[in-house]
Amino acid sequence: MKLILLNKLTIFICFHVTCLYGEISSNKSYNLFSSLLDEKEWVLDENIEDITISKKALNSKNIFALKVEKKSFIPIHTIQEVLKDINRYDEFLSNSKTVKSLRLNHSDNWVDAYQYISSNIPFLSDRKYCFRISSEQINKDDSLSIVHWFLLDQNECDIVGEMYENNAIYLHFGAGLWLAEKQSDGSSIISYIIYIDPGGAIPTFVIDKANRISVTTILEDVLTEASRRIKKRGK
Repeated sequence: MKLILLNKLTIFICFHVTCLYGEISSNKSYNLFSSLLDEKEWVLDENIEDITISKKALNSKNIFALKVEKKSFIPIHTIQEVLKDINRYDEFLSNSKTVKSLRLNHSDNWVDAYQYISSNIPFLSDRKYCFRISSEQINKDDSLSIVHWFLLDQNECDIVGEMYENNAIYLHFGAGLWLAEKQSDGSSIISYIIYIDPGGAIPTFVIDKANRISVTTILEDVLTEASRRIKKRGK
């Protein structure tokens, strides 16, 4: 049952940057990007049909960062459109019925959002978090990311009172990014990389297994939705 909750958790922590670097440089989740973008120390873990899964140890908590990759001919701008379409996540992402979402602040470059996940599992607390999502460049050396997100500290969010007052565990530490690496045949290798600390007393092996399933599902859901939108526009 814990695995089910973690699947939901990772699925909806889908994606951030701000134009004011001074505002975010102290955010510990944002600072994960340097490690997630670094190609060193990634270890191939598994191949599932046409998807490659790799992992990377980041800190002493033994929670791995995960990376899933798949070749795609879908235009990058369509994938970006899907990833930033927060108000429609429940239409194309799997296992979305127990998640409440609320769009908060936004600018031309980013959107802040709040999400609440009900566990419906005895003795396992609900989770809640705020995140910022963006398709802007992460830093001057970033040439591959197309969308990224990071968790915001609780005091950085302006959350509606009735969604805020509860005993759910607030998630503070996590980030993810989507990369697109162009290939000679016109395709791109699409990668989704994520690191998330779900908080609470959840065994590490449960976290790892849940994240592995979830990031794979997210990748497939997003590419499927992007393909659907392209076909719809072609009619």
